[in-house]
Amino acid sequence: MLRVWRLAVGIYLLTGCSGYAQQDSSIVCNGDKIEFLTEEKTVIGEGNVVITYNDIKLTCDKAVVRLDAKQGFLEGNVTLYQDGNTFRAERINYDFETKKGKLINGRGEFKPWYGRGEEIDKVGDKEFLITNGYISTCELDPPHYRVQSKKIKIFLGDKVVAYNVVIYIDKYPVFYIPFYTHSLKDERPKVTITPGREKDWGIFALGQYRYWLNENAQGYIHADWRELRGWAGGIDHDYRSRNFGEGHLKTYYADDLDQQLIESLREREQRYRAQYRHRWQIDNNTLFQAEYHKLSDGTIVKDFFEGEYEEESEPESFISFTRSRPDYIINLTATGRVNDFFTQVERLPEVSLDVPGLRIGNTRFYYQTETSASNLYNRRAGLSDYEAIRFDSFNKFFHTSKLFGWLYFTPYAGARETWYSEDVNGSILNRAIFYSGLDLSTSFWRVFDLESDFLNMGINGLRHLVEPGISYNYRYREPGLKQDKILVFDSIDGITDYNAVTLSLENKLQTKRKFDDEIKKVDLVNLFTAIDYFPETNKISGLEVDLELRPYNWLTCQFDTDYNITSKAMETCNVDLIANGGDKWSFGVGNRYLRHMDNELTVQASYKLNSKWRVWAYQRWGYQADNFMSANFNEQEYRIQRDLHCWTGELAWNRKDADTIWLVLRLKAFPQIEIKGRTTYNEPRIGERGSGY
Repeated sequence: MLRVWRLAVGIYLLTGCSGYAQQDSSIVCNGDKIEFLTEEKTVIGEGNVVITYNDIKLTCDKAVVRLDAKQGFLEGNVTLYQDGNTFRAERINYDFETKKGKLINGRGEFKPWYGRGEEIDKVGDKEFLITNGYISTCELDPPHYRVQSKKIKIFLGDKVVAYNVVIYIDKYPVFYIPFYTHSLKDERPKVTITPGREKDWGIFALGQYRYWLNENAQGYIHADWRELRGWAGGIDHDYRSRNFGEGHLKTYYADDLDQQLIESLREREQRYRAQYRHRWQIDNNTLFQAEYHKLSDGTIVKDFFEGEYEEESEPESFISFTRSRPDYIINLTATGRVNDFFTQVERLPEVSLDVPGLRIGNTRFYYQTETSASNLYNRRAGLSDYEAIRFDSFNKFFHTSKLFGWLYFTPYAGARETWYSEDVNGSILNRAIFYSGLDLSTSFWRVFDLESDFLNMGINGLRHLVEPGISYNYRYREPGLKQDKILVFDSIDGITDYNAVTLSLENKLQTKRKFDDEIKKVDLVNLFTAIDYFPETNKISGLEVDLELRPYNWLTCQFDTDYNITSKAMETCNVDLIANGGDKWSFGVGNRYLRHMDNELTVQASYKLNSKWRVWAYQRWGYQADNFMSANFNEQEYRIQRDLHCWTGELAWNRKDADTIWLVLRLKAFPQIEIKGRTTYNEPRIGERGSGY
């Protein structure tokens, strides 16, 4: 211990440091045996040697440190630690002043990567160069796969760069890349190949290479082959700028030969898509957005990107400026039809002003307006177009108060004025609609001092909350105006008369439970009911019922229905039961019912058999409303996954209109893999009532 103290003092003096203020820049050496050679200004350490200097820590069996040159020569189980990264070698020659060194037969761990080389040179503070080596996310030696190169650069906390790369699986070379770079901040893989078989494509292989230019520019290069359609590919590019926002460019081209057609009808068709999106938050209150979608035909997205097609079958191109303030929102939009095989309303341009609720003085009266001016063109595919200039203004005054200290009272009155430059006969048209109504609501509750673990439900106090409400809404158009005279562009033009009283009642049973060391409120039961009464016809609507049960943190049941009181039958009924056993298992079942319509029952389950195997099953049946025995499969999907140490392999089979089989290999280090296939996974959207699976 005495020798170590003397060594530290000697090092402080020889490195020009005085006092404790400079202690962080001093070389400190500890070990089982320390020898300090004063004349040579050298320290020799043996046995469990630990050397620290700034953010660098070195351990070894034997070390020689020259204090005047600030150089160290270490051997035997040598390990270098820096910023959570680890490098091991047989020998290290290290310069503490330049922060450079040479690691002989070295191995590095810079998560999620591991690397090995004949030599690893530390060429800068946080820069390493591996010569004649490899990197891999597999920690085994040798790894199951590796990215091998004669020259690999590692920038700690930033990226990995390699040149003339050969990718090996086991001992077999499978792929060559002239240049490879991967951000250490990114959990997505560089190369993904998804093989499979599908009715419309035949056998296919979808390949994508993810490039990374810098933190502000990256994307994918796609190269896809389909047995029945041929080759296709494109580029997806994401970018960010400091001053002008961020955007996304997506392109795809296919020299398509549809071999499903009879041979006499086959001919190659040049098909393409170009999609551009940009978003720029100019300041805290001003937003610019733009989208452009150009397609060669109306089915290219459906044929090659069915998941995107289900989300948006006819994308619109537009430019939009939005200015948002607490008391108003101004929007300027220009929307044009780019693809003439779609029907679309063009707005060239449209400007709108929305005031959500402007308080008038110090009163409890508020003013709301939605005003727009639009130059509209309804471009109809295969039909004649029509156009009109429209000025529309909806103005509403409302008052809020609390009567008797417990009843919330909100009456309102308003009007909508709409002017059209043309009606169906080419004449100017004015339309006026009057609005009025009121809302009454209150809430009251009672707290029960109840502690119970009945059926392991974990009830810690119980609160019953009741929220009744009644509202009256009246809408009346000027007499004599026929709806069929109005040119219809959107929902504004289709507004009709309305006169109804709505009664609603919400009941909640609440308790408190512990989630991750935090106590949170939980709705054990949430029951909402509502019904409409129409005075003019003396009729009532169906009874709307929404029920959500959460007896356990892992179990949720949701039910909603529209019950026709007159016919005493359910018009709609949706039921979802969702159970989640964490990483071990999950289960979901849902039913979608529409009276006199085809209905669906969906079941999905997953189970982890052991540490290596997991299975999934998905079933969707269709059946007639009054005959469950008529059920038949609409879709089936089964998946089995195997843990392959650094990979996970997944084999999936899907039957919808036809059979589809695909095999996916995922690197566990990059879980955010994106599967770009024709089929999509239809898993339950837990917690979203009535949405289906």
